[in-house]
Amino acid sequence: MIRKNSKPIAIAIGFGAIATVLGAWLSPRWASESSEVDSKGTLRWPISPPTGWPDKPKARWKWRSNTLRWVVYFGSLDGGVPPGGSIPPDHMLVITERHSGWPMLACARFYADVWTGSTITPVALSPWLEGLPVPTSLQASMWKGHERAPVVPLWPGFAINTLFYGTLTYGTMAGWAALKRRRRVRRGLCAQCAYPLTGGDLCPECGMAVRSATKSSETAAEPAASTPV
Repeated sequence: MIRKNSKPIAIAIGFGAIATVLGAWLSPRWASESSEVDSKGTLRWPISPPTGWPDKPKARWKWRSNTLRWVVYFGSLDGGVPPGGSIPPDHMLVITERHSGWPMLACARFYADVWTGSTITPVALSPWLEGLPVPTSLQASMWKGHERAPVVPLWPGFAINTLFYGTLTYGTMAGWAALKRRRRVRRGLCAQCAYPLTGGDLCPECGMAVRSATKSSETAAEPAASTPV
């Protein structure tokens, strides 16, 4: 039984993982729940900083909505610290960590920028960190973050979402298979291979035990045997 179900289970898990990534990419930006600037304690970049950047950031800004979480790390070559809620000073080095997904935050992507006054210059990172490029025709939104699909897993959210979508997929597949077998039986076909049945207890094509609709109705109609006195 386990071997028989291993293929649909594997398909369901694979689809669940794909749906998790798609859900993280398509996560809408709902109303903000919280926002704060945090420069306390020892901060670290979420990834290895680009060449020439300082070893540690100076401050961190957090923003959270229902399906998204942004964590922005600020560093500066001149040692400045960005004041909360205002434009950062010139030559600010920024790495943004974007978490997304539903029902759990499941995937992350990163991007780095150099802010010089009103100019923002992107800094290239690895494709794995930046996310998979999405064609313009398929981009879900115009705001920054949806031009690439996040693929860096966030645990345990990635596993939970994969199981969630995988379970829905497996249930749908199992329900459809049961419906298909039932329709075959009603048409006088083998429930396994759809071979026409002419009688007997086994399918002549695949050898599966036959349970036709006629036999089932006859069995149900048979009166119970009387107990001899």
